[in-house]
Amino acid sequence: MLIFPYGYAGPSMIWQWQSGMRFSQSGGYLGPTPPSTATLPAVKSFYTGVVGPDFANDISGFCVAHKVSAILIAPGTPETLVDALHSLNWDTANDHGIQIVRVPNQNSLCFHYIAGDYWPLDKWMGKQVNVVVRGQSMRLRISGRDRPPQVGPVEVRIVNGSNVARYQIGSQDTQVVRLPPDCSVTVTASATWEPEPDTRAISVHVSLEPDVGGVEGTSNL
Repeated sequence: MLIFPYGYAGPSMIWQWQSGMRFSQSGGYLGPTPPSTATLPAVKSFYTGVVGPDFANDISGFCVAHKVSAILIAPGTPETLVDALHSLNWDTANDHGIQIVRVPNQNSLCFHYIAGDYWPLDKWMGKQVNVVVRGQSMRLRISGRDRPPQVGPVEVRIVNGSNVARYQIGSQDTQVVRLPPDCSVTVTASATWEPEPDTRAISVHVSLEPDVGGVEGTSNL
């Protein structure tokens, strides 16, 4: 269950208690949001009400990853978020002033996301991330830009089931890897470094882009 308003600002915790804990929820408030979840674009939209152009992709991935089958929209939810949820055209009903949005079967959803040691704003990854692609092929771009030459190259390993690919990424290197539809891959860097005054342990830039047209240097996984 996903309940809006999200987190401590909404009624989700009291509803869960009143029901005798009969349902699980992705949200509520028991302390700080884990970093691996806090960086997800969907979660930022939930908290702020600011919705980006990829909201449909972001919330679809969030719902599948967190096993959300229904979304409850209570009074007080930011109108921008309500409008974005309605624009998904998912089945919606009203019950005592609460809107209930049913999440479609996950096999019908198309989405992609990067989770783990990842900062989407500047696209740095740390030691390891998980890349999930559903319903479409995508290209994973790995770049050593902004990586000081004195740090040296890093080995990046991509695992998709029994398939393993390894790439040496230095400050001048970029590798594009085609990811097949419906895959979940693990990307691991052999080493990280901490650029002062930044305290993050980072390795390379990673990003996802549509699999359209030919891209020079692309390899298949």
